[in-house]
Amino acid sequence: PTSLSVYPGDAAVLTVTATGTSISYQWQRNINGNWSNISNANSKDLMLSGIDASKALQYRAIVSNIGDSVTSTPAVITLKNPVAITRQPAPQQTSSGQSANFTVAATGHGDLSYRWYKGNYAIYDSSKFSGTTTATLTVQNVAPGDASLYKVKVSNNDKKYAFSNPAQLSVAGPALITVQPVST
Repeated sequence: PTSLSVYPGDAAVLTVTATGTSISYQWQRNINGNWSNISNANSKDLMLSGIDASKALQYRAIVSNIGDSVTSTPAVITLKNPVAITRQPAPQQTSSGQSANFTVAATGHGDLSYRWYKGNYAIYDSSKFSGTTTATLTVQNVAPGDASLYKVKVSNNDKKYAFSNPAQLSVAGPALITVQPVST
């Protein structure tokens, strides 16, 4: 069997290939250095579902027939770290004409990529936005129309992803006199 790396909750199938007549199979797992038979694991394939830390172990197959029995090389199932947001972007309040920055921190298996969203729509680098595919988004020359919720989708090369919580951009306009004083 071949070792596998899977995400928590995924399924895994280990397969052993053997030749001969009247072959039987018995899969075993190694827990703390002790190999033990897995009940009802008697085919060339070992199917495991809901992989978690308790199933991230070494596995091997004993292949037997009337002539002999042989034990496969162990295969290891390891867990990949899922994509997780470790620091959420914080709400920002700024004045018109200023810049606002949103920053996220994330971990996970493989190379991480970023895509920022304004509301539910992906945004792209432009004269208004920079860093739309990085951990830090900058909204430049903020105007009242930029006030919105901003969030980021962090993905890895296995197409696993996590969204950040949305963070509000509030835009404070200049002070305005709405009613002039009247002489009486």
